Amino acid sequence: MATSKERQFEYDVFLSYNRCERDGGIFFPQHVHGVLTQKGIKSYKYSEDLEQGEETAPRVVVVFYGVLPSCVRRQTESYQAAMERHVDRYGSRSDKVRQWREALTEVGNMRGRILAGNGGEAERVQEVVQDIETMLHQLKAPTAREASPKPPSWAVVIGILTSCAPLIFGPTILLLASGHADDIPVGIVIFIVYFSAFMYLVFAATIIFGKMRQNSA
Repeated sequence: MATSKERQFEYDVFLSYNRCERDGGIFFPQHVHGVLTQKGIKSYKYSEDLEQGEETAPRVVVVFYGVLPSCVRRQTESYQAAMERHVDRYGSRSDKVRQWREALTEVGNMRGRILAGNGGEAERVQEVVQDIETMLHQLKAPTAREASPKPPSWAVVIGILTSCAPLIFGPTILLLASGHADDIPVGIVIFIVYFSAFMYLVFAATIIFGKMRQNSA
């Protein structure tokens, strides 16, 4: 499970597991994916989701699910049978076989959680997710949700509009309250009121759309 170091990645975590686990109905990676999603951490569910040419970060959380590290490191049991098929197909001296053996040996030597795969998955899922959260925190990398554009603060917008309303309507209100409005033609008074309301609407629209544009930038 690789975690992103910088926000140049669209996802935070890449859940990598073999196709046999997926096709065999092993739901542990899907459970991890579900909990990560609930916490706002975006992850790939399958390796097929990764676009060609896209990089993954080098930080890894290793989970040995239903297998011992020694089996991976030495390619025994199910790994032995798989390697024998690859040898039959590509030859024992092929670069592919050599690279697979080296990769499995490297993974088998890594420190990671060993899960038997015989129940109690809920607690194990939480432990793995906690490991991932700790690593992301150490990298100081915001999650995909945290890095996504934030909606405008409507409380701030409302505060601005409320505080500026007296500045726009103040002269009109003072004029009407002073009693001098009786000396002004009704048409001009109505124009002043409507003009003040129009200016306030223009001001409000400018503030709101400015916040929305800032949010989408």
